[in-house]
Amino acid sequence: MWFMDLKQMKLDVEPPSDRDLMRWMWMLILQTTFDYPCAIDGAHIVEAFSGVSFTEMVKMNGKLSKVEKQLNEMFYGCAPFKMKSIILVGSPFWMNWLIGIMRLFISKKMSERIVNTDAAGMYAKLGGTQYVPKGFCEGTRDYEPRYASKRDVSGSGFA
Repeated sequence: MWFMDLKQMKLDVEPPSDRDLMRWMWMLILQTTFDYPCAIDGAHIVEAFSGVSFTEMVKMNGKLSKVEKQLNEMFYGCAPFKMKSIILVGSPFWMNWLIGIMRLFISKKMSERIVNTDAAGMYAKLGGTQYVPKGFCEGTRDYEPRYASKRDVSGSGFA
């Protein structure tokens, strides 16, 4: 599962360089591609929107759009892993409107994978708070690094 708290990303306050952002996305997608449970069962992507304004979302999108073209070229316009669902937690009214319009243009199968809910609905979908990490929507799970043996301890950014 991917957990993203958009309020904590702070791309406008502490912006990473385009190179660092590209490396982070490359690493994330490659780990997901070669992760057996993700490849077989699929990934659940959980995004929390509480406290994110429209202006902040536009700034975040502007930062990510700079590397979007290169990522599309590397992965031929699609993510190389199976997306089981995307769970949007606490999305504001403007996001609900955008999702409603977007559903008109995507397939029924893809539309069913997009779940727009609150924290209680997220817990029901994922199986409870024990599957949600601490610090994310009142989750109770401790962080267990899956790739601890490959983590960089030198601080250079490379394993």
